[in-house]
Amino acid sequence: FTDTYDQDEDEFVVLIQGEAVLSFEDNTSVRLKVGDTIIIPAHKKHKVDFTSKNPPCIWLCIFYN
Repeated sequence: FTDTYDQDEDEFVVLIQGEAVLSFEDNTSVRLKVGDTIIIPAHKKHKVDFTSKNPPCIWLCIFYN
């Protein structure tokens, strides 16, 4: 599992436009569409597998403790 994120803070993500796919170290994945949200706990290793180009993927990520 390479090119992963392993943040020290929890992360709240909301997809504003487009689509995205995130995968996790436990071999699960999630497809995000417009309006979808996800909370990724601190130190949950994950990576971005796909972001749409048409329309472009736009998301807002908020890190917090």
